[in-house]
Amino acid sequence: MNCTANFAALVINNPNFARYARKPQDSLWPQVITIPVGFAITSFIGIIVSSSSSVIFGKAVWNPLTLWGVMVSDYYLMRKGYLDIEDLYSARKDSLYYGVYGVSWHGYTAYFCGILINIVGFAGAVGVDVPIGIL
Repeated sequence: MNCTANFAALVINNPNFARYARKPQDSLWPQVITIPVGFAITSFIGIIVSSSSSVIFGKAVWNPLTLWGVMVSDYYLMRKGYLDIEDLYSARKDSLYYGVYGVSWHGYTAYFCGILINIVGFAGAVGVDVPIGIL
């Protein structure tokens, strides 16, 4: 179900991805490469979160609170509720959200930091002996 929801959002936003292309073919290869990679990463995260929740709670729980927590923290704590909508959809190098080569490394860093906590539970789910609590 998660992949279906991910794909639905992608289909709805496809005009946004292609609107800066000089011609329709220009958006083909970036999507051919990023769609399978994005789906693989999303699926892998789902597997890690579900497996680690089995160790922590005794049953598999799939709830993307990690991502939601990152988004809420960014919006309320970091940006104080402010988003520059024009810059959000801009490909200008001087826009607020452009980052380095068009990639916001801060966003990826926050996202992966939120996921790292699940790695211990995932390791326990696959049979690695992990300590429970701090001694």
